[in-house]
This record gives sequence, structure tokens and C-alpha cells, in this order.
Amino acid sequence: MLKNNKQDEFFDQYQELEPEEIGILDFVKVFLLGAIIIALILFLKRHSIHSFYHNLSDAFFAASVIILGMGGLSFVTKKGIFDSGGFTVKKVIEITKAGLKKQDKKERLTYYDYKKSKEHKRRRGIRYHYFIIGGMYLIAALVFLKLT
Repeated sequence: MLKNNKQDEFFDQYQELEPEEIGILDFVKVFLLGAIIIALILFLKRHSIHSFYHNLSDAFFAASVIILGMGGLSFVTKKGIFDSGGFTVKKVIEITKAGLKKQDKKERLTYYDYKKSKEHKRRRGIRYHYFIIGGMYLIAALVFLKLT
């Protein structure tokens, strides 16, 4: 059986990634990120005319939006939403370089090959701990809002 060595070499350079497990340290990192955001916002609003609970609500809400946004980005990245944009940038760079030097058409990357190479990297999974911690900060924001 004949093999296309060029294609086999292309896929051999990507190692298989096992789905990563989310540990307690990942939760602590995201929680500390949220705490830093909250502390920064409370520091910036220290002379605010609003009540302390109102400022706490604002700080917790901002932290929850940022953390939930990071979780949302990990979700859509896992689904391959940004693949076409990444491929476009890669092709623009390739075309720019091709203008500077001769390049064999067989060496050019196709969209199918690009998607396959990204699937190997995408096995890491969705970072659910962002949704959990972000949801906790959102609930805290709503509680502090109720106390105002």
C-alpha cells in the first residue's frame, strides 16, 4: 500500500493530547482572578457616593462577566468557531511570503488540513470551572444588589 509521505509527516508533528482534568488548583486560580478584579474595582470606587453593597454588587458583577466570558470563549473555541479566521490569517501570511519567494503549490496548507491539525489541539476540552466560579460571583452580585 502506498502512502502519501508528505501528508503523514504533517499529521505526525502533532501529538495526541489527552483531555485535561480540572483540579482544585484550576478553581483556585479562577477564584483568585475574580478576587483581584473585585479588589481592583473596589479600590477604584472607594470614593463613590453609592453604598458599600452597591459597590460590592458592581465589583462581583464585573468579575462574573469577565470570568463567564472567558468560559464562553473556551466553549466556542472548542467548537471550532475561530478556525476560519485563523486559517484566513495563515493564508494571508502564506500569500505574502509567496510573493517574496517561489513556493511549491503542493506545500500549501488546505482548509481541511488546517481543521484536522486543530482537532488534535482541541481535545483539551471546555473549562467548566470558569462557568462555576463565574456563576458563583454572579449570584453574589445579585445578593449584594438585593441588599442595597
